[in-house]
Amino acid sequence: MSQKTAPAATNPAPATKKSRPTEEQVARNVPRRRGADPYDTLLWRLLPRLEGTRQPGDGAGFLVGVTTCDRRSGVSTVAANLAIRAADHQMRPVLLVDGAASRPSVARQFRLRGALGLADVLASRCTVEEAIHQTPVEGLDVMPVGTSGLMDRVSLDHQQVEAMLDGRRETHQLVGFDLPEASDRRHMLLVARRLDAAILALRHGVATRGHVERTVEQLRVDNVPVAGSVVCRQRQYVPDWIRRRL
Repeated sequence: MSQKTAPAATNPAPATKKSRPTEEQVARNVPRRRGADPYDTLLWRLLPRLEGTRQPGDGAGFLVGVTTCDRRSGVSTVAANLAIRAADHQMRPVLLVDGAASRPSVARQFRLRGALGLADVLASRCTVEEAIHQTPVEGLDVMPVGTSGLMDRVSLDHQQVEAMLDGRRETHQLVGFDLPEASDRRHMLLVARRLDAAILALRHGVATRGHVERTVEQLRVDNVPVAGSVVCRQRQYVPDWIRRRL
């Protein structure tokens, strides 16, 4: 599965924990859905996998992660827009989790600097509920990385991670993870193995065939369920013969 994505479409607005913004705030701050079509296409291609993970009446949510083989490949853009479009299409509630401790983006995008997040949950500093924050996008919750530098000091308990993920399946229809690059998963490897699908974001003109093949093979060796890839920041060049006629 390969899909071309549009430039970053979101500039999420302030969020308040456990309180819904006023209608006026929502109208002013909800991001414009520019370039939504590529993310919709990606969502529809994931839908058969989503439906395949559910049994009638079980209400199980779907876990999907976005990773990459190179930095600055658009992982955060893809993860955030995929979550927003899922919420827009009534696949609610949706949760976006920031697992990229070395380059966190969710707290900045949603103006939640200093808020509790994933690292605080794993370090038993707070409950999962305290680390989840509502946003002005109807049906979308987010969990930032949390306390700066804490993730590197966390001693992971795989049973704790599994319990957290199982709990999110019960509370959210779709949970999207913004993951670090495949070579730097560390703490997130436990999460990546429990995903229903992993998407590889590739930057056009940067990712080489050999690098991509090695990354996909490593993901499969690590039992990460690779579903496909998306090509980000792809540029359309006007041929010389067209420019000469203009």
